[in-house]
Amino acid sequence: MFAFLRSWPTVRATLPGMAVALIALGVACAKSGGGSGFASPSSVSSIGGDDASTGGDDDATTVSFGNDATLFIPAKSSGGDGGDAGGPCDGGPCGDFPGAPLIDPNGPVTGSPAFGDAGAGTTTSGPCLVEPADGALYPYNWLRPRVLWTPGTKEQTTFEVRIHADLEQNDYVVYTTKNYWTMDKATWQTVAGIPGGNPGTLVNQVLSVTVRALGSGGGTPAISNTARFQIAPAIADGSLIYWTTPSFDAGVATTLQGFHVGDEGTVTALTPAEVAQPVWAGPGDGGNFPIPPILEPVACIGCHTSTPDGVYVGFTAQWPWPNAIASVQADGGTPVGAAPPWLTQNAIDNLGPNTNDANYLGGMHVTATNNVDNVMLGIQTFSPAHYATGDRIEITSVGASKDQPETNGVLEQIQPSGVTSQLIWINLEFTGATDAGRPSAAAGAPNNGGWGILARTGDTNSAGAPAWSQDGNTVAYTSVKGGTMDGRLDQPTSGSADIMTIPYDGGKGGPASAVKGAADPAYNEYFPAFSPDDALIAFNRVGSTASMYSQPLAEVFVVPVSGPAAGTAVRLEANDPVQCTNLVSPGVQNTWPKWAPNPIFSGPDAGADAGPAPQVINGFTYYWLTFSSTRSPTAAGHQQLYVAGVVVDPAGNVRTYAPIYLWNQSDEVNNLIPSWGEFAIPPGQAPPPPPPPPAPPK
Repeated sequence: MFAFLRSWPTVRATLPGMAVALIALGVACAKSGGGSGFASPSSVSSIGGDDASTGGDDDATTVSFGNDATLFIPAKSSGGDGGDAGGPCDGGPCGDFPGAPLIDPNGPVTGSPAFGDAGAGTTTSGPCLVEPADGALYPYNWLRPRVLWTPGTKEQTTFEVRIHADLEQNDYVVYTTKNYWTMDKATWQTVAGIPGGNPGTLVNQVLSVTVRALGSGGGTPAISNTARFQIAPAIADGSLIYWTTPSFDAGVATTLQGFHVGDEGTVTALTPAEVAQPVWAGPGDGGNFPIPPILEPVACIGCHTSTPDGVYVGFTAQWPWPNAIASVQADGGTPVGAAPPWLTQNAIDNLGPNTNDANYLGGMHVTATNNVDNVMLGIQTFSPAHYATGDRIEITSVGASKDQPETNGVLEQIQPSGVTSQLIWINLEFTGATDAGRPSAAAGAPNNGGWGILARTGDTNSAGAPAWSQDGNTVAYTSVKGGTMDGRLDQPTSGSADIMTIPYDGGKGGPASAVKGAADPAYNEYFPAFSPDDALIAFNRVGSTASMYSQPLAEVFVVPVSGPAAGTAVRLEANDPVQCTNLVSPGVQNTWPKWAPNPIFSGPDAGADAGPAPQVINGFTYYWLTFSSTRSPTAAGHQQLYVAGVVVDPAGNVRTYAPIYLWNQSDEVNNLIPSWGEFAIPPGQAPPPPPPPPAPPK
């Protein structure tokens, strides 16, 4: 089964749906002044009523855990070398786990803990096992897993971590006085796999994790909940760049951090001071435009998206949200912060259309509302199909449906201005005269030829949060009546927000179509993101009466846009926190889903067509999705990043898995709005500090 995996000496990736970003940035960059189970019923999109079908794959097996949770294993049950008759360990038990318990040097125990036989004890007041999550699916080249728990009582001071796999001769056992343990890298790479190399001995196997606790006086061990996770026969690849800030307060510093898959730390990818491109915006101290307006240095990195080559990020800067593009490359190519050589000054002007009373020579295009409402830009998106010399385009939104009080007395952020936000394309190589008319949502506004409005025939609502398909043919976006503000999404003035699509058609746009499964009138559906093969769209969902901005009740869904399950939305199993934490979703702000890229496999056995392609193994297609959430017990309510597996079986059923927490990120700041592609950033540096001791149980 894994013969083709062995021929992958080098693995790299190209960008997927060009992760776009915006959340809480209108504040931070503002103008001053449950245990989840494997493929539980809620996460299965059934075709033809056959919930348990494996799509006719005779080699697939089904494992039931007796709690209505089911794991579908799309490979032969022998794990590792699934296609070899002898199995991963020559048909016998594997000896990958140590034969004797390990003692944590950072949390040494005194004497020999009297835990008794494996599994002995009581579940009363047992520790709460938070990581790994029950039902998680790990890429075989992923960061080694961390085990994290909260003691069940304040008397619990000594702990046993036990990891069991049926193929292993021994259990992996650790004694510690800490509340966390990370598996050693050598063991993990043996059982899971080598990044860029072969899968390990326990691929497709279930690993079970428990923690037992003792007090200083010994007694009966208290047993935690059990977490079972599987190692997939597929990899995740590329690197992630995400937005980080200690606070969403105005004026607080914002940066982009990043890491490559497998890194145990992160690195600063971009700071505002490094950005070379100036922007038409207010000064960094929060003041208004000078008259006449001037170009200002970037003072804030906000909503960001990656270019298809992974060399640059596009982002919104400080009020009133012009767009900018800067390099994140650090491998000897374009210096970090540099503007692309193909980005013209004329295009920079179009990326910053709001110049207060001088939108173009001769004054602004006068409408019934203030100029600023017509020219605020939103988040950007790119497509590999339109990212080449002579055809280098970004798509964004223009206009905002809330007015500013200082110009016409309409109460800011409460009463609508009547502006309808539009989707526009911007030519990043434009050389024409920009003062003939920069981007504007106002009907009949002059146009300098370097931008254009994408027609959305049949949709008269405002548009925001666009996502461009990989093939360049389709633009998905959020359609909402009066629900955009400062270039971002807020709350509909009536009805609900829905995800719709239009054709790109050379920048002309066309008929608007609701995405079946993401256009329910009872909900606001928003922040669409195309999978790397354009077969799925991930999105946020919340009730139709709720705001879409920094929304604690947000959840993540996935809907196929092609194939037999097209239009059947699937709620992500990863929305749910671990049950013993007493947190629930909706309520932990699961938001901004972004897809991992399709890997590119290179080397002598890769074949002539070594371009990015979905990972299809025994008919099962593997995807990875990242999102942010406020659930982490160590992060004090900060947004943190998680990754979840999404698998489509041969019958088209979409199955989702519990989340993996990224322990290489700092839990002392907010980490959100990820982009996932192949960025040319340095390797992640030293891991963050270990999690703080948990608060004593009451």
